[in-house]
Amino acid sequence: MQPVEQAELFLRALSDPLPADGLEALFLFGQTVDNQSATFETAHRLYRETPGLQLLMLAGGARSGYPGFAPWEAALTALGVAPEDIHPLPPADSAILHTRIEAQALMDHLRTKRYTRVGVTAAPFHQVRAFMTAISVALDARLQVELYSCPATPQPLLAPCRHSQGARSARRRDLIPQELERIATYQDKGDIAATQEVLSYLEARERHGR
Repeated sequence: MQPVEQAELFLRALSDPLPADGLEALFLFGQTVDNQSATFETAHRLYRETPGLQLLMLAGGARSGYPGFAPWEAALTALGVAPEDIHPLPPADSAILHTRIEAQALMDHLRTKRYTRVGVTAAPFHQVRAFMTAISVALDARLQVELYSCPATPQPLLAPCRHSQGARSARRRDLIPQELERIATYQDKGDIAATQEVLSYLEARERHGR
């Protein structure tokens, strides 16, 4: 990943303007209990600001640090989200959850629902990798969907939290270089598209949305 391209992509992912016509759906990437409130706050804010917004998240019980659909649905309804606007997406039959499995569950759902403007949200330190993974899976699936980055509310960077399937505890600031390493590793494996390919996707999305 070239430094200038990397910086551009990160800045765009963390300051992505939403479409003029508004989002149709927002996918909440699974977070641990330590980070989930930030995701809920962002989802609730966008729900209030966007008439008809549908919230999407993984179905099932607790797994790999994700508390499960039922407690997340309860938390969001307590904030004022209508239950009928919260939708569980079944993930692949796997013993663990990870970011690409979640992105694949989202794309499987989009094949049937045909949303065209979809946001994705995750903890800020995880947002860039989550956004890049969602775009990569959409490109692999050749889905015509405009994906937008909606980072969760910032949380204290020096506070410890559990992440990485709930198995690792570290300060949030210390998770940032780990995320950079994961992006590079998964790009080498082909699980995340090349940086320029992701930037080209965003350029095409912007041109289409004008």
